[in-house]
Amino acid sequence: MVRFAEEHVRRAALLDELETWLRLATGLVHSRRREPEQAIAALETAIKINPNFAPVHAYLGYTLAMSGNHGASIEALDRAIRLSPRDPFLTSEYATIRPMADLAAGNYEEVILVTRRFILDRPNYIGRTG
Repeated sequence: MVRFAEEHVRRAALLDELETWLRLATGLVHSRRREPEQAIAALETAIKINPNFAPVHAYLGYTLAMSGNHGASIEALDRAIRLSPRDPFLTSEYATIRPMADLAAGNYEEVILVTRRFILDRPNYIGRTG
């Protein structure tokens, strides 16, 4: 009986993980189609399913930045980095979207600080020149 229950727990966890990826993909499609309300709804659902899945927070940050909600964008991007600070998947998102959101929000000093901190933390990042 224990083995049977363990198998069901494993399958349920797998379904939740697949559902998170499905909501992430749905959010990305809506975001790229310039449908921010639907994108945000899908991404927030993914966060409810798995609040520790850093890529969802990153793409929520992207979507919020594209829709003009720069403060919430910065919060979501920072949450993604806190959840997975060395995640190579997030590196390009954070390096480009966070300074863009700060710039649009008028946080000019923060743009410089975030960009410098990013370069110091990741000196071998391929996007860096010089």
